[in-house]
Amino acid sequence: MPIDTSWIEISLHALAHNVKALKSLIGQKTLLAPCVKANAYGHGLVGIARIFAHNGADKLCVALIDEAIALRNAGIRVPLLIVGFVPRARLHEVVRMRSSIFIYEPQTARVLSRLAQSARTTVNVHIKVDTGMGRQGLLPQELNTFMQFIRTLKGLQLEGIGLTLL
Repeated sequence: MPIDTSWIEISLHALAHNVKALKSLIGQKTLLAPCVKANAYGHGLVGIARIFAHNGADKLCVALIDEAIALRNAGIRVPLLIVGFVPRARLHEVVRMRSSIFIYEPQTARVLSRLAQSARTTVNVHIKVDTGMGRQGLLPQELNTFMQFIRTLKGLQLEGIGLTLL
């Protein structure tokens, strides 16, 4: 039987201090959006998210819609960015939670636009660009055309562009 000889200890005080220090270094005009996906990399989604939110994080990044729901259910109100795939059948939850989302498919953008308009709201979107992995995202040469397309859709606000590097 293998013996587990690894562990990690995190000082919550040091984590809070580090978030404040990073925020002071980058200034007020730059957003701090730490990732808490995968249960905050095994350290506890809600607890770590609370520390980030209470100490200067402007936004939190999650991978899954269910992680976003868990944070909202825990009372965490900072803006959320869902960086992973969200099935079209669950896009209404993105709108309901006022989360930002990565998109790269015209059909997803159209559905999200219709849902946002129905809810009389705006959804912030980030365009995912694939720079070589071939998993998800637009090819770099498709970016300008897709950005123009997004700008024609009511209910969507282009907030950013994300590159898939690894």
